[in-house]
Amino acid sequence: MIRLQVHPKQLVPGCIVLEPVIGKSDHPIIESNTVIEEHHIKLLKNFGISTVEVSSKLVTGLDFQPEKIGGEKQLEKKREEMAFERLYLKAVKHYKQFFTNWQTGVSINIQELTTLMTPLFELVDKITLDLFLLYEYASKKDYFYHHGISIALISAYLAKKLGYKEEWDKVGLAGLLADCGMAKLNPAFLHREDKLTVEEYDEVKHHPTLSYRLVEHITSLSEDVKLGIIQHHERGGMEVVIH
Repeated sequence: MIRLQVHPKQLVPGCIVLEPVIGKSDHPIIESNTVIEEHHIKLLKNFGISTVEVSSKLVTGLDFQPEKIGGEKQLEKKREEMAFERLYLKAVKHYKQFFTNWQTGVSINIQELTTLMTPLFELVDKITLDLFLLYEYASKKDYFYHHGISIALISAYLAKKLGYKEEWDKVGLAGLLADCGMAKLNPAFLHREDKLTVEEYDEVKHHPTLSYRLVEHITSLSEDVKLGIIQHHERGGMEVVIH
């Protein structure tokens, strides 16, 4: 038998009390094995009882599934936020390692990236506007890698809200891979504290093309995703050249 700890507000007639409910006088308000009725619920509320141990089965034999109350909802939201933070920081860490591998010539593994990002994509609806506060997690040292994960999440979120029910996660993946071509540039560009020279900036402008070249022959990646990668600066004035 599964035991549930619930608030009196969550009780319904037919719940079975498994342990005596003790009041301030150390005497039971309700005995064990009592089948809850409406007057029991009112009594528990009047005595300020916060927790009652009941069976997961009602007296009728049906499953008892307590509804969430205000505090429970807040707790659930907190759990979701903590899960999101944990998955987000894990994704940044792994993305950094993937990027380092790409710098050495290792091919992009779409399956690994999808496995990494899918749990985060599934949380974007629940986290909502917190997505736009992701910069608070970023450190100066690892800003580039936070940027990659953040763009992926915000892209997926916006695509989903715009009604792309089947493609929104692919849009997120395009956002993640948009800057993968930076792995083929001078690594110093990623961590420069002063401004790039005109020549260096011209070189950086070619990163959409470099990103496209890294994914061009990956058959598991759709042409739409590849197009999104190469066009991700199309409206920003950056030069995109395919030779």
